[in-house]
Amino acid sequence: MGDIALIGQSLGLLHRRGLAEQHTNRFGLPVCKVGGYRQMLLKDLHLAAALRAMAGWLASRDPTTEDSLSAAGAALAIIEWAAERGDWPAVVRLVRVAEPVLMLAGRWEASSHILGQGLEAAKAAGDHAAEALFSHERSMRWSQRPTVQAEPHTRRNGNGGLLDRLTPGPKEISWRAR
Repeated sequence: MGDIALIGQSLGLLHRRGLAEQHTNRFGLPVCKVGGYRQMLLKDLHLAAALRAMAGWLASRDPTTEDSLSAAGAALAIIEWAAERGDWPAVVRLVRVAEPVLMLAGRWEASSHILGQGLEAAKAAGDHAAEALFSHERSMRWSQRPTVQAEPHTRRNGNGGLLDRLTPGPKEISWRAR
């Protein structure tokens, strides 16, 4: 019960300071103050330490696990946030550890997207090794991604709709290699 009382007191304090809205017994964050919240959070959050910890954790895990994929998904948002701040070394560090997880999970668009972000961040940071790595990985992913070769009249569930025509059968996925 003590924890619940503490939460109630904390929410009440936020409401009195104008940082939270209260409707009967519910509290929420006012949408119009999102920018202010972000600035307050940036002042109090030690981003570099959090990024190092996340990158270290993700690098030390098996990239094929569900936990790793979940962390890589979270890294996507953090990469965007670090890029907004111009923290290019953090973007590079997170892309290095998150991209292989996304690639192994078959999340091709997300993988390609963060490789592009990593490439831009590496250029901005003057990190030529990372720039070469991301450029190479991006070109390799492009040349080796799975391609779908569906016949225009292939039927999968019998109704002949667009999904049936575009859904590959078991032998219609191939790997392009150069």
